[in-house]
Amino acid sequence: MSITFPDGHKKIFPDGLSGHDIAKTISKSLSKQAVAIKIDGVQKDLTDPITKDCEVSLITVNTDEGLEIMRHTVAAQVLARAIKNLYPKAKLAIGPTIKNGFYYDVMFEKPISFEDLEFIEKEMKRIS
Repeated sequence: MSITFPDGHKKIFPDGLSGHDIAKTISKSLSKQAVAIKIDGVQKDLTDPITKDCEVSLITVNTDEGLEIMRHTVAAQVLARAIKNLYPKAKLAIGPTIKNGFYYDVMFEKPISFEDLEFIEKEMKRIS
């Protein structure tokens, strides 16, 4: 399959290669910095197989888009897991990223205290 990069350069790869595999062929450091890939303009996971000719753009952690992905997939998900571990009956609602981080709307069975927040933070550290 023919892969076209943002600079217009084209390269032939075997069908079924992942975005991570493609990043590794470019450079080891790029494969470590990549957090997602755009295939024909659509954001995809780095592990998704690519099976047809397309245009690709690797999304790295040092871009706004990459940082948003990292905030949501790592930090927000660790927070959600910590809350569910400690408060199994808690109901998680929306958890979007915002300009300087992310937030989660959570409904607890009873109001939480600052001590509870410290407890949640410790659980997040344990998980990560």
